[in-house]
Amino acid sequence: MKAFASEMTPKAGLVLLAVFLVWSSSFAQAPDTTKNVKLTGSAQTDLVSDRITGMGQNRPPWVNRLYLYPTLEFYGYKLGFTFLLSSEEKKTRQPFDRFGTELRFPSRKASGGLKADYRRVDQGFASLGSPNLLNDIQGLTLNGDLTLRNGLVGLRAGYEDTRDNVENLKPSTTRTTTWHSDLAVLPARLPYLTLGYSGYGQKNDEANDTTKVHNLTGAFSAVAGANLTLLSLRQSASFSWALQDFKDKRPLAMPGSDYRSQTGTWSHAVDFPFPVSASYSLGLTRTRGSGGDQTEDLKSGSAELAHRALKDRLRTRVQYVQEKGSGTRLGFPIDQMKTTYRAGTSWNGEKFNAGLTWERIRYDDRAVGANSYNETVVTTSAGMRF
Repeated sequence: MKAFASEMTPKAGLVLLAVFLVWSSSFAQAPDTTKNVKLTGSAQTDLVSDRITGMGQNRPPWVNRLYLYPTLEFYGYKLGFTFLLSSEEKKTRQPFDRFGTELRFPSRKASGGLKADYRRVDQGFASLGSPNLLNDIQGLTLNGDLTLRNGLVGLRAGYEDTRDNVENLKPSTTRTTTWHSDLAVLPARLPYLTLGYSGYGQKNDEANDTTKVHNLTGAFSAVAGANLTLLSLRQSASFSWALQDFKDKRPLAMPGSDYRSQTGTWSHAVDFPFPVSASYSLGLTRTRGSGGDQTEDLKSGSAELAHRALKDRLRTRVQYVQEKGSGTRLGFPIDQMKTTYRAGTSWNGEKFNAGLTWERIRYDDRAVGANSYNETVVTTSAGMRF
C-alpha cells in the first residue's frame, strides 16, 4: 500500500476513481439475491495545487487524495470501511494511508454505533513540516455515539492510544492518550446546549529526568444556540466557550511552563427569502502562562455570502477571514496578521458531485519578517455515491 501510494501522480486519483466507479456500477446492477444485504457508499478524489512565496511551509506543490467509503448493510446492521490513498505518502513526509471499520445498529427508540480505527507508521518516516509529530507509531482509536428520544439527547465518547518506537530501536517509548465525551440536548425549536470534556496526555518511560516527557491537557467546552425566525427571516445564533488547561508534570519542568487558554466565539447566520444566506463570526482567544511570561491574544473574524441554485444542488460561496495575534512568548513580542480570501462552487447531484475552491492567504509576521508568506491554493474534487 505504501509503495503504491508513494507513486501516485496528480492524475492517478482520477483514474482510480473511474475504475472504482465502473466496478461499483456493475455491482449495483447485478441481480438482487436478497433485500437484506446490500453494498452502498461513496468515493471521492481531490487534486490540490499549492503555490507559496516567502517563508516555505514544507508543503508539496501538488497533492492528490482518493477516499473510499463502502458500507455493507445486512439485516439492518451496517458495517462501514474507510480507505485513503494519498500522494503525501512519501519517505520525506508523514504518511496518511489508514484503514478503519464501523458498525452501527438499528433501533426505533435509539440509534448509535461503534467505530474502530488502527494505524501504523513504520520507523524512518519524517513528519510533514511539523517536528513535534510522532513518526514511528502505532495506535488504536475507539469512538461511540448514542442518540435517544428521537434525537433530543445525544451522547458521544472516544478514546485513542498511540505509542511510538514500533521497532523498539530507541531507548524509550512515548505513549500518547486522548479521550473525549460530549452531551448534547437538541430540542427542535428551543435553544440547544452541548457540553464537552476532552483530555490529552503524553508520557515517556525515559529514566533521565532531563529528557523525560510528561504533560496533561484538559479542555472543557460549552455551546449554546438557537434556530429561530426573526423579522420573517430564518436565523441561527450560537455562542461557544472553551477552557484549555496545560500542565507540565516533568520533575525538571521550568517555572511558568503551565498555561491556561480561554476562547469565546459568537456566530450568526441569516437565510433570506431568495436563495442567499449570510453569516459572520467573531472570536477571541486569550492565553496566559502561570509565570506571567506568556501573554497571547488571538482575535478572529469572518464573513461569508452563499448562493444556492437548482434546488440547492449548485452552491457558490465567498468568504473573508482575518486573524490577528499579539502579546509575548518567552520574552519575544508577537505581532501577526493572517488574511484569507476564499471562493468556491460545488455541484451536489443525486449520484455525482464536483467542486472547485480557490484560496488566497497572506500571512504577515511583523515581529519576525522572515516568517511572512503569500499562498494560493486551488482544490478540485469529484465523487459519486453508489
